Amino acid sequence: MSDTIGSAWAIAHFGKTNLIIKEGSQLSEILSLPPEALRIGIEISERLHKLGLKTIRSFVNFPRSALKRRFGNDLLIRMDQASGMENESIVPVIPLVPFSERLTSLEPIVTLTGIEIALKKLLELLCKRLTDEQKGIRLARFSCYRIDGKIEQVEIGTNTGSANPIHLFRLFEIKLSSIEPSFGIEVFVLEALKTDDLFTHQEKIWEDASGSNQLLISELIDRLLNK
Repeated sequence: MSDTIGSAWAIAHFGKTNLIIKEGSQLSEILSLPPEALRIGIEISERLHKLGLKTIRSFVNFPRSALKRRFGNDLLIRMDQASGMENESIVPVIPLVPFSERLTSLEPIVTLTGIEIALKKLLELLCKRLTDEQKGIRLARFSCYRIDGKIEQVEIGTNTGSANPIHLFRLFEIKLSSIEPSFGIEVFVLEALKTDDLFTHQEKIWEDASGSNQLLISELIDRLLNK
């Protein structure tokens, strides 16, 4: 733990002690570390080693113009980031949800009927995309963003992939009463968190003259499981 990302990375990878660095001490803590602790390229670190500059202390006080001329601007940037002279922010890696739809309301929605209408609209849009991609929902999340900043969410799962908006709505319908709109919901988001390949032509195989329909049985199982 340190004041800067650069120094924290350097100590985590090359340091041996002092896992928690005192405020303002980040530069002094990395002086004894090798140049590669600054997250510089292999070519630059090798050139520093060949010149006998085997620790950050050995070159940190060199004239900046000389360092830039000999090793380029990247070395200076990494030094400044580690010391705190230049800001650096962490950009988290968040897996993208490939199938999602968003609906914004002109007026805050406070009724269950309004929430149902928004969900039906999102299901129509999302299921059309899924059908075009021959995908079916296995796990979906419906998020309602309230005007007070809070988020109300419900999730449903299916036994097999489904892109049937009517069936999926029935699964969500069981849980919609748990959504508390408070002063109103202004944004609705529907996400397919998990999908399966869906081949619609196979549905006909499940139908026979006796009226037995495996798809209907699967949807019944979905409703029972979500209840």
